[in-house]
Order: sequence, then C-alpha cells, then structure tokens
Amino acid sequence: MQEESKVGPRGQIVIPKVFRDALRLRPGERMLVELQGDRIVLRRRPRSYAHALRGLHSGLWQGVDAAAYLDEERRGWDQAEGTRGPGETAPCEGPPAEGEGQADEGSPAAPAAGGEHPDAPESLP
Repeated sequence: MQEESKVGPRGQIVIPKVFRDALRLRPGERMLVELQGDRIVLRRRPRSYAHALRGLHSGLWQGVDAAAYLDEERRGWDQAEGTRGPGETAPCEGPPAEGEGQADEGSPAAPAAGGEHPDAPESLP
C-alpha cells in the first residue's frame, strides 16, 4: 500500500489516515525515526525497551547441549593454561613483588617529580 504525503514548511509530514488506523496510532504517540539509505523509516516507540527486546535471539542456543558445550570450553582453557585435573583451579597469585610490574622512571606511566602523574589535574588550594 502506498500513499502520498507532503512535507510542510516546518518539516512535518502527515501520516495518512489509512496507515494511522491500521497501526492504531494516536495523537501524541512517540515514534522512532530512522534513516536507511534513501528511506526514512518510522516505527512506534516501544513502551518498554526491556519488554521489546525480550526473547531476542531466543533460538540461538536451540539444539545445543549446554553442559557439553561448557565442558568443551573448559577443556580448551585447561589446555591453554597447562593441564590440570578435574576440579583443580589455577593457583592464586598475590600482588607483584616490590619493583615488579612497575614502570621505569621517566616512562609515561611513572609518576612525575612530586609523586603526581603529569596528566593529573592541578590540586585545589
């Protein structure tokens, strides 16, 4: 279905009555306006974006055995980190030893003289 509408002096376009009735559009209702190439697309603004997005990609994991998928991913992690037995976790590492992991003096990450970073804002009096 196609109808013609004229752009007014303030850029307003009247949506033909046949379309307003078909979509049950009411005066004051908010619309989303999107430019797609050489087209302008109008869509009703959802009352709740959370409700509008519910179920999006719901079929993505259809037919996938989640437990088998997770087991396969975990095996890949273990192979990347070295082999560990089931239930074993990586050892927890504490903070770096003094001097380890710190920037050399004069590098951008090292504090400037006075202990402040060169890009830090000036202190207030």
